[in-house]
Amino acid sequence: MSKKSDRLRVRITNVLSVAIGIMILSSVLYIVTGASGQSAYAVEKINTVNVTPRPIHLTLPGGQSVTVYHLFVVYTQKMDKSFVCQGFPFDPVTGEIPPDSDLPLNLPSPFLTQGRCIPFESENRDWPFRNEPSTTVVSGADSKDVYKCFVKFTNKFNDAKIPYALLAANSNTYARAILDGCDVPGGDSRLPPGVVPQLAPGWSITGLPLLASPFEKIN
Repeated sequence: MSKKSDRLRVRITNVLSVAIGIMILSSVLYIVTGASGQSAYAVEKINTVNVTPRPIHLTLPGGQSVTVYHLFVVYTQKMDKSFVCQGFPFDPVTGEIPPDSDLPLNLPSPFLTQGRCIPFESENRDWPFRNEPSTTVVSGADSKDVYKCFVKFTNKFNDAKIPYALLAANSNTYARAILDGCDVPGGDSRLPPGVVPQLAPGWSITGLPLLASPFEKIN
């Protein structure tokens, strides 16, 4: 075989090697970019409404220590701005939120159960618990309208002037009320992972006579 034929064969081999390399590289790039596209889609941010717990450690009159949960509802916009709807005890005499040490376990109570929907920021008492396991109860475009309903329903709830007690109507009653009042379905499945009704006192209180009027659907 002549040297000319050898050079031609080498040239063809080199061309084929380059072509195969390009094909392999193209396949790899397709897989990588395709996977990246899927990952980006999977983590695409949307509006959500979540129910989140904050643990509270109580000492009962008999000296027994128990851990129960205060539930708060967070509306997060897809741009990461969040708002929290949270219930709390309110002292109508002082206009302040009393310390945990002053909260009554049972009725009668000098305090009222109140709620508020406000921007969720670092100074909020529930802020440190924002990453606790939570349950998403609404997602997508409906989240904004549901949050607006929460705000309106909170005003009606507060007007009802419901007495507050740790083991009666409380912040969990408020959370349940705004979810039910704004037609967020799910019953007890809306509770965060690991939280059962027995660990969220007040959650199961529904249909209070004082709420007969506020419970009508709000649009």
